[in-house]
Amino acid sequence: MSNALLLDAQRLAERPYQIEIECEVGELPVDVPRYTACIREMPFCVAQGFSEEEARQEIASVLVDYIQSLLARNIAIPEPEIVHSDEALDRVANDRNTIVSSNRTNPF
Repeated sequence: MSNALLLDAQRLAERPYQIEIECEVGELPVDVPRYTACIREMPFCVAQGFSEEEARQEIASVLVDYIQSLLARNIAIPEPEIVHSDEALDRVANDRNTIVSSNRTNPF
């Protein structure tokens, strides 16, 4: 794909998309936690890591690739959802294994 598409995808990926990270603990004998990150606004944009930080790094890379693919096929890029901090806290309270955040500091 072209450099212009990559640059556009990188710029669009910096928008405040909602990242959800879920921690799952593996079965014995390998009782290792795995973290799955996804972008709420983009179905099937998913990445995994063995730590929360690794999952965040992976989803950032996957997000750029995902957006670049949408751009190449002339598919509209979903807008970031605006979630107030209370809504995010309610989701975390309902599911202790899910971490909800965005790519930016929440101004609320």
